[in-house]
Amino acid sequence: CDRNGVALVERYLPLSGMDTMNAPTGAPGPRVVAARNAALIGMAANIAVAFGCRSIWIGCTAADRTDYPDCRPNFITLTNAVYSTTYGLTVEAPLIHRTRREVTEMASAEGWDLSHAWSCYSPNARGEQCLECDSCTQLAGATTHGVNQ
Repeated sequence: CDRNGVALVERYLPLSGMDTMNAPTGAPGPRVVAARNAALIGMAANIAVAFGCRSIWIGCTAADRTDYPDCRPNFITLTNAVYSTTYGLTVEAPLIHRTRREVTEMASAEGWDLSHAWSCYSPNARGEQCLECDSCTQLAGATTHGVNQ
């Protein structure tokens, strides 16, 4: 930024508290970052084009549809149409019709060690999951055979 004469501004934007993390399904709250996956797909497209890749994969599941519009089949279909005609890339979402439990069972059946895999919107200072946020509590339901997401 400095080299190009652009001021770099950093902001710390804390979550507004765990009370809003537990908002009802589909309700707005800090756990829903508008267009987050769309932005990530855009960044992945940039890297994919630079390296000559032909596809981008996203791991959204059936449970993600309610809260995240950019995890819905129609979003993936439309994004795929744009990226395939514009950049020659396909957007793959192989888990989009599977539940989190099905995904963890598939991983377990393949022998993957998921003991260190988890998702948390508010990890503590040591980088450990909080076990209270929406992501932690929803993913706890996918725990199967000692596998923790």
